[in-house]
Amino acid sequence: MYKRRMKDKRGKRSPQRRRRKNHERDAKYSSSNCRVVCYGPPKDKVCGWERNKRRCRRRSGSRGRHRSGSRHRSGSRHRSGSRKRHGSRHRSGSRKRHGSRHRSGSRHRSGSRHRSGSRHRSGSRGRRSKSPPEKIPIIDQKPVVQDEEEEVNKRFHVLGIDFNIPLNTKNHHTDKFECTEERVREGDSKKLPAELVVRRGQSFTLTITFDREYDKKENDLEFCFTTGSRPKPPKGTAVEFDMDENANGTGHHSEWYAKMVEKKGNTIKVEITPACNCIIGEWEFSILTSSKIQAEDDPLLFKYTSGSDITILLNPWCEHDECYLATTSLLNEYVLNDTGAVFQGNYKQINAKVWNFAQFENKVLEISLDLLLEHFGGQPTIDMSDPIKLSRAITEVVNANDGGVLVGNWSGKYEDGMSPTMWSSSESILNKYDETKESVKYGQCWVFSAITTTVCRALGLPCRSVTNFSSAHDSDGSVAIDEEYEKDKKTGKLKRLKTGDSVWNFHVWNECWMTRNDLGNGYDGWQVIDATPQEVSGGVYRCGPAPVTAIKRGELGRMQYDLPFVFAEVNADVIKWVKLSSSKWEKLDVDTSRVGKNISTKEPDGKPYDKNQSLFPWNWGKDDGRLDITHEYKYKEGTLEERLAVQNAGKASKKVRQVDEAEHMDVVMDIVGNDGILLGSNFDVEVKVKNQSKDHKVRTITVLDIGVEPKLYTGETGDEFAEKRYNDIRLKYEEEETFKFTLKPDDYLDHLEEQYMMNITATAQVKETGKVHIKEEDYRLRRPDIEVEAPKSGKRYKPFEINVSLKNPLSKPMTKCVVHVEANGIVNVEEKISYISFYVLATFLQIQHGSTQLQ
Repeated sequence: MYKRRMKDKRGKRSPQRRRRKNHERDAKYSSSNCRVVCYGPPKDKVCGWERNKRRCRRRSGSRGRHRSGSRHRSGSRHRSGSRKRHGSRHRSGSRKRHGSRHRSGSRHRSGSRHRSGSRHRSGSRGRRSKSPPEKIPIIDQKPVVQDEEEEVNKRFHVLGIDFNIPLNTKNHHTDKFECTEERVREGDSKKLPAELVVRRGQSFTLTITFDREYDKKENDLEFCFTTGSRPKPPKGTAVEFDMDENANGTGHHSEWYAKMVEKKGNTIKVEITPACNCIIGEWEFSILTSSKIQAEDDPLLFKYTSGSDITILLNPWCEHDECYLATTSLLNEYVLNDTGAVFQGNYKQINAKVWNFAQFENKVLEISLDLLLEHFGGQPTIDMSDPIKLSRAITEVVNANDGGVLVGNWSGKYEDGMSPTMWSSSESILNKYDETKESVKYGQCWVFSAITTTVCRALGLPCRSVTNFSSAHDSDGSVAIDEEYEKDKKTGKLKRLKTGDSVWNFHVWNECWMTRNDLGNGYDGWQVIDATPQEVSGGVYRCGPAPVTAIKRGELGRMQYDLPFVFAEVNADVIKWVKLSSSKWEKLDVDTSRVGKNISTKEPDGKPYDKNQSLFPWNWGKDDGRLDITHEYKYKEGTLEERLAVQNAGKASKKVRQVDEAEHMDVVMDIVGNDGILLGSNFDVEVKVKNQSKDHKVRTITVLDIGVEPKLYTGETGDEFAEKRYNDIRLKYEEEETFKFTLKPDDYLDHLEEQYMMNITATAQVKETGKVHIKEEDYRLRRPDIEVEAPKSGKRYKPFEINVSLKNPLSKPMTKCVVHVEANGIVNVEEKISYISFYVLATFLQIQHGSTQLQ
């Protein structure tokens, strides 16, 4: 069959258009009399770009707004004066010139043959016909044409396609997607057919039935894949290719390829391999057929369009895909595991929050693809083939600062939404966003990270959530954290000033796995991406991808995508300054080891997280389900390699500065942590002070001030609620003294914020040197554990019960409590409890919709 060879601007043939030469066929179908008959079953779902149009979001500056006059496939409207073909929308005055060969929905030049949805200017080659154009018949199943063409019509066309969904999805590791099975839609109980989801760069099998036996000598056959409402070969959104009849044939991994593997009667079995670098998303599949036994001056072409789109995803199992990951156990965790844990707390007391990523659940894949389409303007682009561009786009669409999924809130006030601590499933957040067409309230870093994990894994990009404890937030690009203090004129006590820099108790981001061909050798593997809106990148709140290997080495000079910010998060030096006057500052201390501790992610065992939820240093590494990856981000603290990395980063920072080394401290303070104390219990605040002067002489501490204040995990502190002051402390060389006082529940319960965190600050003023020494430490109280008893399995849509129990550790009742339950197939089950006594809550919840396995 004739195929026009598309050329790019340099005159070279586009790689998507390469095909075997057939001069006899090309001569036959170069005739201007070739006609196209389109047929096929009706589409069983709405395509992604049409869904985006129906959303009709009109937020100012939001992604995904459609320009007026854009053309869409089935069901779209038409302008006046245009002819409607196959449900497409055309501009007024479009004309089909006589004798041209057409596919549905196109505007054409004389004598040209074009792909669906293409638009062309006037002045093309060929003679203009004075007679009115013929109307091409459009039918649902078998083509129906004029009686004189009946003999031709009987020759060769498609009767149906079997997508072999169970076999293909199993081979492509997509069989866990709920959309690949027949299901019932919630709300109207409409039965939805199974959909084919495959991965690029890997073959899938189709069984095609014709109205007669296929014979290459008598028939021509060609496959077409298009995506978007305006598919074009130069844009990578339309491809057409022949079928190789050699069952042992192979194609190039960067090109689409098809081969016949079996022929039986009127049926053939075909293996189709999408290019390993093709655009991901929903593709429409069509088959072009023609018979060589027909009139030379009136060739007829049939186009059968399947009723269901084929969804193509990234393929980390394919060695030619840029997100290829060779280790099967890691793929089972970072692509296929739909449950896990996100770590929180502080570096001494780590808490595991179990999370349901739910990337295979109903509509999650559809919503994820829609988010990308919105980001790229409602139409698939070549950027949707590149993991670098995709990962960067995901970090933007997950946060709502530019119209995305989730609104961030760190104020502690969530009356008009959901508290970030209440979420435990990405599915409920994404479904709410899809249903309401509004950004969901509210989230914090671990929620942003969990949704990012869900979207990446749904699209086939290996991803994991990573928690950095004592995480720095560098606001000015200096890759250092400046803490400023000023002496209170009344009390003489140093008070910390608010600046843009801070050290969070913890921060959660993501890593995704990919090849970095743009950077050269040495930077492949894990890349940091972060959807939490902290600092703008290119005018938008997004972050990454930043290679972990470059972060470890401090190689920031030629790197794109926010490496200085991420480096500071894990390895910035903390420099303390005291304000002496309006123009004079004195450096108090440089702490080179405070930032970047116990960087953690879930152990890649491919299983749900069922370990202890509260982790302490004495049981770390003892089957706690946590993988410490600090060594991947930084060399050991204080080593030459680590200091050189900090110096390299400082030289390449926005504010080039000399890296300061930590000074020798005459007086060393240590705040002793009593980790594991349960909320509602008494606990001690203990500070040890030791004289380590260089001259081995006595040191006198005129004032030792110890204060306790509430702290958010972002590093922001509240008003001090407890203080102890000690005067005139004399210490001989190497002498150590301990100062301790006790806090009772009544002293702290009314002051604590979320996460039950506190900041303990010890300030010592030394008489002999005039120096002021400051030591800070985080302290966190343990929350009571919730015990859950539930059946290990259940039947879908059949109710079952779970038992939730909690011991109240307080000396007073707990009020306005809510038990919130989420799991695969269970979304937003809540039980409000107004009163919990001094001892134990035990409640039974009846779950109406459960999955076959509970986690």
